[in-house]
Amino acid sequence: TWDIQKMLMVQDFETYQKARATFAQTVAELAARPQNINDLILQHVHEELEQLLDDPVPSIKMSATLALARVMSYSEELAEDVGRKREVIDIFVDLVNKSNAYEKKIGAYTLRSIAKHSIELAQVVLNAKGLEALKLCLDNDDTSVREIAASALAQLAKFNADQAQTLQQQGVIDKLVECIKRDHEENLKREALGCLIEIAKHNEGLADGVLRFGTLMVLEKLMVSPNVYVRRQSCACVAQIAKHTASLAHSVDETALPVLINCVKDPDRGVRKAAMTAIREIIKFDELANKINKLGNCGFLIKYISETSGSDRLPGIMALKHYAAAGKENAKAIIDAKGVYPLKEAFVSDPLIFTRAAAARAIGEIAKYSSEETAPLVEAGILENFLSEVRKLDEEQREEEENARRLEESRVRKGMKASGFKQDPLGQTKPMSKDCLLYTSPSPRDRG
Repeated sequence: TWDIQKMLMVQDFETYQKARATFAQTVAELAARPQNINDLILQHVHEELEQLLDDPVPSIKMSATLALARVMSYSEELAEDVGRKREVIDIFVDLVNKSNAYEKKIGAYTLRSIAKHSIELAQVVLNAKGLEALKLCLDNDDTSVREIAASALAQLAKFNADQAQTLQQQGVIDKLVECIKRDHEENLKREALGCLIEIAKHNEGLADGVLRFGTLMVLEKLMVSPNVYVRRQSCACVAQIAKHTASLAHSVDETALPVLINCVKDPDRGVRKAAMTAIREIIKFDELANKINKLGNCGFLIKYISETSGSDRLPGIMALKHYAAAGKENAKAIIDAKGVYPLKEAFVSDPLIFTRAAAARAIGEIAKYSSEETAPLVEAGILENFLSEVRKLDEEQREEEENARRLEESRVRKGMKASGFKQDPLGQTKPMSKDCLLYTSPSPRDRG
């Protein structure tokens, strides 16, 4: 009898364990699809998952952690709720410190899902020593561990300069550059570049810190990588470094600019835009804009503007504007290359208002020097387009003012009607009843 009872008890425990495992795995699978997230949150599934984070069965613990990470990745509110529980964050950091590669990946992914939402949540991860744990992952033998660690570190760096500087002080930049140099895995290179971009974008000091480890030579090689995403990220990284000061732009222009010009001809649209953005950031400093002339002419800028539209066209127009602003000779070179016609087309018909505004500024930079530069613009009919746009804007403004006046009059009439007043034919307000005289007649003291 005792043996039977013991067997039944063991079966009950096994059933309970299987139920926990099934629950955690099912939620993890459901949370992988964004359309299920709201329903899972409404069922308070995160409360059940948190109870399984300390489960004695490792597979259940991992499934619960993964499920919770996926839900938090889509829900900032849930991430904030979990972020307030230091003991839960410590569980995730402990996973990153484990020796098992799978546990490291789950822990790093969970920290990433928390930190990605806000400065405060990124600081929660930093305060819990998450940075130190993730940095050690960059030395791991498993490429996928290094990849997810680099992605998580990017989330810690993206919000402000102070947090990004913390990564710099911990020696993260050096390790990221080493990962890019030694690994052949393209996904790892992409994530490491993404983290460098998030660090470099904040200020001159951090951008200079990214350059200190021979990063520029690495970026030049990656700009011709067979992987399209790596080419995009490497061009974007150059842009984030160069944008801060003329000194930094000069540091990258000598060798990177010719490669970037070639990238403008890349078959991938994203690479072309990233490369043009980097060129714009370099030549926005007057002393560097003339480097375009040494490498050929401005024809590639005009060609890019002619073949793009909307947000893709914007960096090309801004680059042409900076080029024209650097000197009268550059403005004349644009006119000689028939560059005013793509600018006119962008001003007249581009679907993005910011692009049209940039085209107007570029035209202004070309025309500002003398009548010699203005005459071709008049011949191209750009002046008429400008005047037409000004009239159109004036009409729209008058229409908005008229609509606002009518709305205000309507509100006043409704307010007077609600308070018991009406308008007489002369526009003077009269009380509608004798009761109103109580509020308008002077008191005996006033009459005296």
